[in-house]
Amino acid sequence: MGFWKALAKVFPDTRYQRCLVHKTANVLTVRSKSVQPKVKSELREIWLSGGRDSANKAFDGVLAK
Repeated sequence: MGFWKALAKVFPDTRYQRCLVHKTANVLTVRSKSVQPKVKSELREIWLSGGRDSANKAFDGVLAK
């Protein structure tokens, strides 16, 4: 049994968050090198938002592009 499955079994209502460094790296690997700096900047804006509402607004802005 993996870590996350064990965690879910023992603490079924627990929420977890992926490491932002690794999540960013995963997103960037599927983008071309030419757009990676812009995508990284946009992700950083989302990650560093002050709360859910501002994060959703930043996310929606990225999707609108």
